[in-house]
Parts: sequence; C-alpha cells; structure tokens
Amino acid sequence: QMASAYWEEYLHGYEGQTVLPTSQRKSDTHKPRISEKLSYTLGAELSQLIRDFAKRHHVTVNTFFQTVWGILLQRYSNNDDVVFGGVVSGRPSHIHGIESMIGLFINLIPVRVNGNADSLFINLLAKNQKSSINSNNFSTFPLYEIQANTTQKQDLITHIMIFENYPLNQQMENEAGDINKALSLKNVSVTEQTNYDLNVIVVPEIDEEVTFYFEYNSNVYNHIILEKIWTNFVHVINQVTSNSNLLIQDIELLSEMEKQFIQSVSKGQSTDYPKDTPV
Repeated sequence: QMASAYWEEYLHGYEGQTVLPTSQRKSDTHKPRISEKLSYTLGAELSQLIRDFAKRHHVTVNTFFQTVWGILLQRYSNNDDVVFGGVVSGRPSHIHGIESMIGLFINLIPVRVNGNADSLFINLLAKNQKSSINSNNFSTFPLYEIQANTTQKQDLITHIMIFENYPLNQQMENEAGDINKALSLKNVSVTEQTNYDLNVIVVPEIDEEVTFYFEYNSNVYNHIILEKIWTNFVHVINQVTSNSNLLIQDIELLSEMEKQFIQSVSKGQSTDYPKDTPV
C-alpha cells in the first residue's frame, strides 16, 4: 500500500505521453520489429567533466544523464513535464541481505522530470536526485500496478534509459591479476531486447569514455533521427557543464553553426508590403 501510494503521488498530475521524434507512418504500426543499434561515445575529456560535475553537485552520473535527457524530451514535446522508463536493479539497500540473494530482481520504473523553464538546471538536478532516492525505496513495485493508478492506464512509458553500472571490467582485472584465478574472455557478445522501440543504454567506464547505445526498432526510428537526437543531447550536456547557473529556458538544442545554417537556407527574397493592408 505504501508503494502504491508513493507512485500514485509521484505521477499525480501527469496526464500526457512523452514521445520522441520518429519516422513512423501509420502503415508501419503493425510491421514486425526490426532491431538496429547505434553507438556513440562522449570522449574521455567530456566524460571526466561530467563525473566531476556530478560529484561537485552531489548527484550520481545516472541522475545527471536522466535530467539532461528529460530536458531534451521537454523541448521535443513542448512540455515541462515528461516521463520515461528507468531500469533499476530491484535490490533496494534497506532490505537486509539483498546483495547476496539469488534471482532476477531487475525492474522498470517511471522517471519523471518536471521543472519550470525559469528554474536553474542545478536545482532540477538536485530535485531529481532526491526523487531517485525516494523511488529506489519502492523500486520493486510492478510497472503494471503503477500504470493502473495513472490517467493513461497503459503506454505510460514509450522508451527507456538503462544505466549499466556493472563493475565487471574491474572485477575481471582483479581476478586476472591473481595467478590462481586467471581469467581470459574473448569474443563475448550479449543480445538484449525489450518491448520498447527505443532503449538508451549508458555504459560508464571508470576513468574512461562514457558510451551510449541506441537500440531501436527501425520501423519506428531511423539512424538520421537518432543522430540528430544524439547531437542535441551532447549540445545540452556541453551547455550545462559549462554553466552551473544556467536556466532551463536558456538551454538550446541547436548549436550556433546549426542556427546559422538554418538562417542561411531559409533566407528568401525580401518584398515590401503596405503596413496598413491586411494579408
């Protein structure tokens, strides 16, 4: 009952559906899913800048990326209130012995980013960090029950973001350093698929680059649209890490080069028109 009440309050007032730009046509709705994958890296310098920024403002890197992604969604949907899916371990720390329990606890929960245009990015960041901590306490509650108490009832979430914070590389390095636990892995690949048309997967490497994977249904999205989304996403990251006191309304999706290009191709011939004559 506490979990149900929490999620009902968490999503109270959210009545829409947050979507990204797609290439979907009505005729594509019932086409079979075709899975494609794109990968991007932020670069070592920007990756470290993000880690330093998050540490300085007492938030996790996951919260940072969720907040930036939420701002991107706000601009695309022209709405200050957006929701997408977040994957959690389903192992809340307040449950004694949870770290040694065997089984698949992973769960999908809503992530809501709701911030007024005139608020500071760092204030929205702090708000989302607090919400993340609170949501984690109820992260084992099933998504279908969460949706049952919403206005939408279903299709509350259209895409998900996964933060894969698994210290496998470090663990393998430690074990490989032990002559009695020598371990060598080659040509390892993992195939994962969800029921969503877009999965944004974040893979942070310690002291290295942060990698993003866009796994998508090519009957709904295409690489041109996702390339543009990625460009906008990185541009927002560069802005907020450069100015901690940036207002959300001052965050822009287009770079100066993109704006100049649009202005140059949209210039037409100027024609004088009588000021007092209706068009």
